[in-house]
Order: sequence, then C-alpha cells, then structure tokens
Amino acid sequence: MLKYLKFFLFCFSFLFYSNVVQAAIKTTSYDWNTQLPAFTYAKVKTVATGPTLIFSDSPEMVPSTGIMYQDTASGAVRLFFHHVNDTPTPKRIAIILENPKLAKLTLKIKKQALSKPNLDYLAAGKEVQEKYFSKHQELSLTLNPLQKYELLSHNQNGIVFQSQELVHGMYELQTDGPVTVKVICLPLYDQASIYADIAKILPPDDQFLRGTFPLADRQVTLEKPYNPKKDGVIAVILADNKQDAFARGFDPTINKPAINYGNYGVIYNLNYRSEIAEIPFAIRLNSYGGSLSGHVVLENNASITDVAIPQVGFEFGKTWYETIPLASYKNNNSGKIIFSPPGAGNLPVRFFFYPEK
Repeated sequence: MLKYLKFFLFCFSFLFYSNVVQAAIKTTSYDWNTQLPAFTYAKVKTVATGPTLIFSDSPEMVPSTGIMYQDTASGAVRLFFHHVNDTPTPKRIAIILENPKLAKLTLKIKKQALSKPNLDYLAAGKEVQEKYFSKHQELSLTLNPLQKYELLSHNQNGIVFQSQELVHGMYELQTDGPVTVKVICLPLYDQASIYADIAKILPPDDQFLRGTFPLADRQVTLEKPYNPKKDGVIAVILADNKQDAFARGFDPTINKPAINYGNYGVIYNLNYRSEIAEIPFAIRLNSYGGSLSGHVVLENNASITDVAIPQVGFEFGKTWYETIPLASYKNNNSGKIIFSPPGAGNLPVRFFFYPEK
C-alpha cells in the first residue's frame, strides 16, 4: 500500500505541481512559509560514479517467506533494502553473504545502517540515514570457499520483525572478489544460512523496486558559480526522471531490466561554487514530491554539518511549497550537499540557493 501511495504522489506531482511552479515563478515574495519565490532552474552537469547498488524493495509488503532479491557483485557494493512483514505472524529478516568461489574472499563492511523494526516507516528512513551519515568503524571478514555470513545480526540468524513492521537498512561493502547477496524472509525458528539454500525467490510487486544498478553515486555540479545578487533564487531538482534520470539496471532473478523509481540508495554530491557579492546566500530543501524524513550533510570549505530533516519529528513535506533552511554562507566559497533519497520518502526534491536578506 505504501508504494501505491508513493506512486500516486509521484504522478500527482507532475500533473499538478508543474502548474503550481509556474504560479510560484510569477511572485517575488520571499515568505518561504506561504509560497515559493520566483526562481530559475540552474544548469548542472551530472556524472555517475561509485559502487554497484543492490536494491531490494520489492515486494515491499512481503506476503510470505522466501528470497526478496539476490545477485552477485564484487568490488565496491552498496546494499539498500526496505521490507515490511505482511504476514500475520512474526518472521525473521536476514541478509546472507556467500562466497561462491573456491578461493578465500576478503570482505570489508565499511558502513552499516540498520533500523529497528518499526511501524513508522518515515522514522525508519530517518534512523537509517542518521546512522549512515555518522562515523563508522570498519569491520573486516574472511570467507572461506562457499562460506556464508549473516550481515544484519553478524551471524546471529537475522532479526525478528512482527507483522506489519518494517526493517530498512543501507550498507557499504568492499570485496576482493564476487559475493552473493540474498535478502530473505524466513520462518521464525529456521536457520538463515540453511534456509537461504532452499528458499524460493518471491516475485516483485507491481511497483518493481528492485535490481542491481552500476555507478550508484552521482556528482551533480553547477555549471557556473552562483552569484546571489545577479542570479537571484536558483533551484536544482533531483530524482524527477526529467532533469535527473532514474538509474537503470537489471534484475537477474526475473531476467529483466530494472528502473530505480526514485533513485533510492543513490548518493548525490551536489557541488557548487559562489562568486563574490555584496550579500551572503542560503540554501533550502524543498520536498517537492511529498513527505520524507532523513538527513542531509553539508560540506563547505572546512566545515561538515549533518542536518536532520526535519529537526524534530519524522515528517517533512506536507505541502508542495514547504522548505527547510539548511545553511547560510558568506560569498566566495565552495561546497557540496550530500543527499540520498530516504526510505519511504517521496521524490523529487529541490535545493534552493538564494540571496539572504
């Protein structure tokens, strides 16, 4: 049901919000609490880089035990999973990492962000992003040929989630060879490592949010330095599938191409420079597509700031024009905004750069 709501809000944003934006462009108001000021979209250059993304979010509402998604990858690998126990009884969720080769595999867990089982899906998304963007202690493992390792509980048989609870997570791995990843829902008292060998692969739901996607980072750079006095209010839109295309990959479990509707699990680095002007500038986030809850990291010169979205609570973006101030800077500097679409969040989003009065 949640994905149907996301899909409705996403489609509605393009049918309705495009007209509203035109109305916003006609006003010169800077009252961000009531409407958007006049703005133009900035020209940007986008380059795809980074790890392979293994994305498991379909079926989101898991109707029975089985494998939600599996694939084999090597090198830098990012895992993003988002699943609800839609059965009437408690189950376990586990991620099995298996060495498929007859040689030892060295595997490093560079980042691990796991939500507690939660009935509040926006809260789970925010929890994962808070953990993901914090400091991590790297964990190194060696897997013998055909050896398995359960990732979520560190070989303690996965974690229990009750009916209608969500478990969401985002991990960064580095391997020196191929590793097979299986995201599974299993009976409460079965062993995950054994069940992974006999479980059937569950079909995707109607929204088909799963697959393996190469180059899961995006470097988005303003084509010219921002001058708040000359340029006024400018915007950069992310994950709208127009100015910023959805990632494309492949689902080997059904042998079909895959599209990441919303670019979940993609890490954006929005890079900018500013020119000398008489006035400072500020940055705001606009949840253009609907509600979301997460974190944004701001790097400017030598400073790094983590901003919770929203600061209090778990819902931001109740109206199309709602914005959150992120930072204010003096002119003539450079920086970047690090953003990733949070689990259960609605896309697209916009970042506004504007002269601060």
